[in-house]
Amino acid sequence: MSDSKSSWFWISLALILYLFLSLTYLALPGLQYDEVNFVNAALGRDNAQFIAWEATIFGKKFPLMIMNYIGALKSGIYAPVFKLFGTSATTVRLPVVFIGLMTLLVSFALFQRIFGRRIAIAGLFLFATDPTFIFANRLDWGPVSLMLLLQMCSLYFMWRWMKEEKRCYLGIAGFLFGLGLYNKIIFAWYVAAFFIALFLSFRDRFKQLLRWRQLICFLPAFLVGCLPLIAFNIDLPMQAFRNEPLLTSFGTDTLRNRYEQFRGTLDGGALYYLFNQTEVVYHPLEVPNTGASGRRDFAIGAVAAIPWIGRSPMPLVLAGSFLFILIAGIFNHLGNRREILFMGTQLLTIAVFICLTAKATGAHHVIALYPFVFAVIAVAFCELGNWLGKSRILDSGFLLGACLLPLLLTQLVIDARYLHSFQAKGGVGFWSDAIYELASFARENGDKQFVLMEWGFGNQLSLLSNKRIRFEEFVCDGQNDLESCLKPLTARAGILLIFYAPPFGDQVLLDAYRNVVEKKHLHAQIRKTLFQRDGRPVYLVYETVQPRLESQEKDFLYKLEAEDFNAKSGGDIDFKSGASNGKALGNFWGRQQHDFASYRFTLPNAVSDTRLDLRYAFADPGEQRYYLFLDGHYFITITLPSSHGFGHTAEEWKIFETGLGYLSRGIHELRILPARNNQVVNLDYLLIRNSKFGVAH
Repeated sequence: MSDSKSSWFWISLALILYLFLSLTYLALPGLQYDEVNFVNAALGRDNAQFIAWEATIFGKKFPLMIMNYIGALKSGIYAPVFKLFGTSATTVRLPVVFIGLMTLLVSFALFQRIFGRRIAIAGLFLFATDPTFIFANRLDWGPVSLMLLLQMCSLYFMWRWMKEEKRCYLGIAGFLFGLGLYNKIIFAWYVAAFFIALFLSFRDRFKQLLRWRQLICFLPAFLVGCLPLIAFNIDLPMQAFRNEPLLTSFGTDTLRNRYEQFRGTLDGGALYYLFNQTEVVYHPLEVPNTGASGRRDFAIGAVAAIPWIGRSPMPLVLAGSFLFILIAGIFNHLGNRREILFMGTQLLTIAVFICLTAKATGAHHVIALYPFVFAVIAVAFCELGNWLGKSRILDSGFLLGACLLPLLLTQLVIDARYLHSFQAKGGVGFWSDAIYELASFARENGDKQFVLMEWGFGNQLSLLSNKRIRFEEFVCDGQNDLESCLKPLTARAGILLIFYAPPFGDQVLLDAYRNVVEKKHLHAQIRKTLFQRDGRPVYLVYETVQPRLESQEKDFLYKLEAEDFNAKSGGDIDFKSGASNGKALGNFWGRQQHDFASYRFTLPNAVSDTRLDLRYAFADPGEQRYYLFLDGHYFITITLPSSHGFGHTAEEWKIFETGLGYLSRGIHELRILPARNNQVVNLDYLLIRNSKFGVAH
């Protein structure tokens, strides 16, 4: 195979790997609030949500800033996409996948011009298989997709100007510099880093750029690119920086957090934890296994299960690459010295800016380093291969592949773990794919007015309904107490209130709502509970209704022995002398989150205020948390303090009491589930009673 054909083979393979990893399970995890913060501007403004500034042009208003530091460039790109292809997870994510593909192609073209084809291919493989780049770009969390593309495009055209001295390239680069700054203001890190690196590495070109013939091409184009940002800060003086702390206050904790931030981004663990709330290690999860998609799922699961691989060694490889380049430079065994200094200086300068910026604390900030990270590592590996290949025993290309292969395999295994977790879990918490079911429920109840009790619903519901769902966001101005803010909602008929289920949502807000409803002698009826794939509730839909009571309520008391369950998973009956009848549900019940115990009871009449008493025992210090479900819907997260014993004596038992509120006549079911793993408790009995029937504990 000729060198040209061989190169195209490797380039195509890298791009195919990128597309496969980026497009597989494209709708997973679920759409997240920040991921679609551009939607209101893209679909045509109908409220002030994520519209920081707009301008009137020819009598029509155009959103130009969606936040005080993010422009509406992405909204402008997506407006025709949504108009032509509709609104869905696919139309949100497919464009940024192809933007990422363009970033890879431009990066390859740039690296090839600076360092040659071999280094460019090595850098392309590292870039195209990196888990943080693939999944941050695909979900455009940050956002990062356009930022990376504009970085690479502007650098490509600046390099063309530096080598060919054609001012048209300088003008294009200037415009892209400005457009990147308008798109997201942290692009200023890269702009400043570029000029610092240019001064240190190519001082002749830096001086040339300051001549008026060059400036007259560069500056106007730059100003045009960031014109909306300039106009915004003139109309609202320095709004992009107002009330924002700019510099980090350094201390031991800050340095440790910055280290973890950089390490977690480079080794692929930070985003995995964000999506799954677990470390990036293999978990044997159940996934469908049918047909062609089943074979694909099996293959991904098999790669994800490869042992002895934890996080990517990318942080160590990057540090080692810098060290090798430094040593090789000292001993004059380094080619392209100015070019390497140029790329390395940009990387280090951006890293310094990230550390100095007060709120630059996420992986979506560190990813600004990425193109330069892969250039530095590829250069180091190629130089190492050339140095080892001087013995003529082994080909330098073979040695390069041998150095790269372990790192690439590690990245592919981590990529597979991301995909495996998406297919099995569908995302956790704010990333749960239950958002699609919530949107479907909202569309089915399109005649209702929804009140979004917490952040995290509006953008997705607006997108997935193409703005056909009527909703408003609950806001408490802070001048009144929470219950005072909630009272007007209980007086409005026909509205549905959407909460996050704890621990993803605010338990205080949920409790305050129930308290207000109870005080007004109303009933907080759960219309819908939506679950993650792991069985935990994530969204709750409530409606405030007037309970229908019979003319006379009767006192009642039911005692349900915990070992007399109607259904159960996990654990077994335990014999404890302090328990009623000498038995309890225990023997490691509650160790796994999929453990549960269900109890049915029948009410002969509707009851306005039902109470639950739960007798339990466990010896471990601290607290344990359990989900309580009522009639198939999440009701409350109960927190049980330690009873300081496993129930061998009466003193080792405690009673937890909570209200169940209004219950209608008929059969009801209570279900108890652990809220987290590795909790062991003994359950003795449950008392179901009305509030008039006082019980002495």
